[in-house]
Formats: sequence, structure tokens, C-alpha cells
Amino acid sequence: MLYNYNKEFYYEKNKYRQNNDRKKVGEEISKILKENNISIGDLGGIENVLLDAVAPLIENSLNTEMDEHLGYKKHEINDEPNSRNGFSEKTIKGLFGQTKIQTPRDRDGNFEPIIVEKNQSNISKIEEAIIMLYAKGSSTRDITEYVRDIYRVKLDPTSISKITDKILPDIRAFQTQPLKKIYAVVFIDGIRFKIREEGSSKEVSVYIPLGITMEGKKEVLGFWIGESETSKYWLSVLDDMKSRGLKKILIVASDNLPGVSEAISAAFPDTKIQKCVVHQIRNSMRFVRYYDKKEFVIDMKKIYKAINIKEAEKALELFEDKWSKKYGYATRSWRKNFEELVTFFEFPVEIRKLIYTTNPIENLNRNIRKVSKNKSFPNMKSLSKVVYLAINNQAKKWKLPIRDWGIIYNQLTILFDI
Repeated sequence: MLYNYNKEFYYEKNKYRQNNDRKKVGEEISKILKENNISIGDLGGIENVLLDAVAPLIENSLNTEMDEHLGYKKHEINDEPNSRNGFSEKTIKGLFGQTKIQTPRDRDGNFEPIIVEKNQSNISKIEEAIIMLYAKGSSTRDITEYVRDIYRVKLDPTSISKITDKILPDIRAFQTQPLKKIYAVVFIDGIRFKIREEGSSKEVSVYIPLGITMEGKKEVLGFWIGESETSKYWLSVLDDMKSRGLKKILIVASDNLPGVSEAISAAFPDTKIQKCVVHQIRNSMRFVRYYDKKEFVIDMKKIYKAINIKEAEKALELFEDKWSKKYGYATRSWRKNFEELVTFFEFPVEIRKLIYTTNPIENLNRNIRKVSKNKSFPNMKSLSKVVYLAINNQAKKWKLPIRDWGIIYNQLTILFDI
């Protein structure tokens, strides 16, 4: 009966401690950090930050838990029947390494630690949480607060940056991975971001080509960060993709990016170029007065909703005659880009719906913008990490071929003789 009573007593005691003393463990870690003047951000990579550096803090916390469990501190004179019984070695693992800690034991064998539970060897959930929160666009301040509140470990913003730096090799691997020889369609679009460098702010563009494979699945071919948009720049991007194994693109759909058409024609002479009709409409509407907008849109629609290219040409001529004096910028833009705006007329309806707009890449970019939340980045590296993680998260959802791919594939094989 005495044994059962003791068993129940220790069970209730441990249960109470597990529910109420986590805060004490966290406070102990913070106290040890402060007393030893330790800044985890100065300790190196993630193996040091979350394993080697944290190991002594975990051991100190375990010893504090043992003191509470026994009811007296080490070397204190006491009348308690239970006592310390040395240590057992335990290996704890993280995402990027492992280290060993000394876990205290008691003679009765009923010590149940909180910070590293019995039979728990993997603490990678902390690292996973940090990278996941970073991928969701959380600030380093928010992440440090989360880790402090949930895991009772105090990290500074520098630590978070060093932890997330561990994905840099993954980014390099992603940007150099071999590409398929042929892509049915490649969508190209850019996103503008602000970068803070040397005390000043500047804008850069992140360009992301989204490919549709011959199996009908979406695949990001990489991403490039540039300050200028010229045919020379785009040619370097396309040459990079060619060096990774790309031989042929059937159709490229893009916004009216400066120099991109010239670069595509130089790198892939047989590729069909389709400029985004939706972008053209938006750009044309920028300077149209409110009371003209409804009629203006109706006339533009007659161009891209025509039955064929011949009818589209007639609709453009009527559009120019009616609006060129009032909105010459819009009519000149339609005329200048007309051939690449109506490429989709060369294809059946199913392919037309796929390529006349850059919606697939815009959906991806929209999710990247949600993560970035229009914030300014301290450097290119920080921007690259956020973009890569956002792409990675979206790519997990692309498991099935796009709609009507069986029909589209048969049409492409006939039209392009592949």
C-alpha cells in the first residue's frame, strides 16, 4: 500500500510539475545565458546554436529539474529517501546535426524531465519551427518571441539569420539543378522588392520562370534577381537555363518585359511568344478617364475576343480610329505588341485558354507577396531565402497535371511535330 501511495504521489507531483513548471525551466535558461554573458547569435551555425551551445543550458535545466524533483539541491544535507544516482549519456538530434548531453538520474528511477523528455532524442522541431515561420514571412523578432514562449529557448535575431542560412546550399542546388529538355509552356513574370544596402534603399526585381512540363505539371525553373531589364540580361538567364539541359520551349507567355522577346528569339528561334493580354489591358487602362472606361474596355475586348487574327486586325484598326487622338499611348501599345498579343489565335481553344494570360505565374507571385508582406529586406541573401521557401511551399501543391492536359498534349504534339 505504501508503494502504491508513493507511486500515486510521484505521479501527481510530476503531472503538476509538467503542467506548471515549464516557465521555470525557461527562466532558468535565460538566467544561465545572462550569468554567462552568452549571446547565441555569436556561436556559429545551427549545430552550435541549437545543439552544442544549447546542450549545457539543457543540462543545467535538467539538473534544476532534478533539484525540484528531489526537494533539495546537490550537496545539501537532507533526510529525503531518494537521491541522485549519477548521469546517463543521451544523444539529441536536430535537423543539421547531433550532440550528447548528460541526463541526471535518481535512485528510485522516477525522475521525469520536462525540457528533454524520456526517450526523446530529436529536438529538430525547434529548428523546423524557425524555418517554417521564416517561410511564412514572420519577422525575426516574432520568431524569437515564439521560440522563447513555446520552447523556452532564448535566441536573438542574429541566431535566426544563421539558422535560416542553412538553407543556402538548398537554394544553390535548386538554382543549378538539371532541367528537362523540353517544356511545353514557360510563363515569365517579375516581382519588385526593396533592398536595404549600405544605408540606402533600392528596388530589385525577382524573375521566376514557371514551366509546364510535357507531362502537364508545373515546375519552377529557378529565380533570378536583377536591377535592370534588357535583352542582354534576359539572354544570360536563358543561357543559364540552356546550360542546365534545356533544349526547347514550345511557347513562352510573359508580361511586356523589356528585352525578353528579343532574348527569346535569339536563344530559342522556334519558340512562339505570347504576351499577356491581361497585362496589356491593365496598362492600357491606366490613363483612361472614368467616364470612358466602359466603352474603352468593350472596344479592346473586340480585339482579343475576335474569331481569328484577321478579325482581330480589323478590330484593332477600329480601336485606333476611335481612340488614338484621346488615348494615343494605349493604341500605340496595342499596335506595337499586336503580333505577340494574338499568337494564341494560332492554337485551339484549350491552348488559347492556357497561354493568353500569365495567370499561373501570377498566382505563384501573389503567394510570394503575401509572405514578403511588402517589407524591405536587409540584403539579397535574405530576399533569396524568403523567395525560395515560398516557391517550395507552393510547389508542394502541384501534384496533378493542369486541366485538360490530355487534349492539350495531343494538340501540341501535332502542331510542333514532337
